[in-house]
Amino acid sequence: MSELGQRLKERREALGLTIGEVSKETRIKPKFIEALERGDYNSLPGDIFARGFIRNYASFLGLDPDEMLKLYSEEAGVSLPTETITPQAELPLERPSPWPLKNLANFLIPLLIIALVAALGWFAYARYQPTLFSVASPTPSPTFSPTPTLSPTPTWTPAPTPTSTPTPALLTLTLVGLDRSWLEVKVDQVLVFRNFINPGDTLSWSGGTIYVKCGNAGGVKAIVNGEDIGPLGGAGEVLNLEWRAGQVRPFLLTPQPTPTPEVTPGT
Repeated sequence: MSELGQRLKERREALGLTIGEVSKETRIKPKFIEALERGDYNSLPGDIFARGFIRNYASFLGLDPDEMLKLYSEEAGVSLPTETITPQAELPLERPSPWPLKNLANFLIPLLIIALVAALGWFAYARYQPTLFSVASPTPSPTFSPTPTLSPTPTWTPAPTPTSTPTPALLTLTLVGLDRSWLEVKVDQVLVFRNFINPGDTLSWSGGTIYVKCGNAGGVKAIVNGEDIGPLGGAGEVLNLEWRAGQVRPFLLTPQPTPTPEVTPGT
């Protein structure tokens, strides 16, 4: 295995990611990811595509893309292109053409039509407004009942006291980035975040149960219900943690081994 492929594979496994998950996030086909990790550059569609795959894959894993491309250049025996900046020739400024009279007419005619319609509407309103308000509605004549009917006195019935429904206990988890780290967060079994957190980033969720998978536990600080409990673990440590309602300290879950994908010949 090449040094480049070994470093890519070791970093992916340290983050607990499968080739399928990496392919879904980077949009690189699994067979090309497997070829990069084996150092089989002949199975890639070409040098331009290979360099693009390596840059995207390394950035996704939090590795230095330039360093990985340098390893690829040494192992594949190809030279990396040097980008040159060619000064652009100054183009002569074009004088704006005068606004044609045709455009002026197309602009003024709709305005004149709108003004005419508005004037006609106002004229009709002023002409027929007195007629609308001069029609008096007939006043209904009062009716008298020979014998007044007394209604029974209503009895007062106290309204039932509403019973309060207990609010389910929730917890609020805030994660603060101290260093670049891969995170996967599930709130009540629903995936809400899967990406890198960078220094200075602040992410917050609320729920009954919050699960966090962290690729660099020393690079993430946790605040639970307003209480700062500090970093999740040591630098570079991969942890699977779970918070439950009413608990400030998380439960440490045993990480499941990452399944090794089977490589089918010819893929």
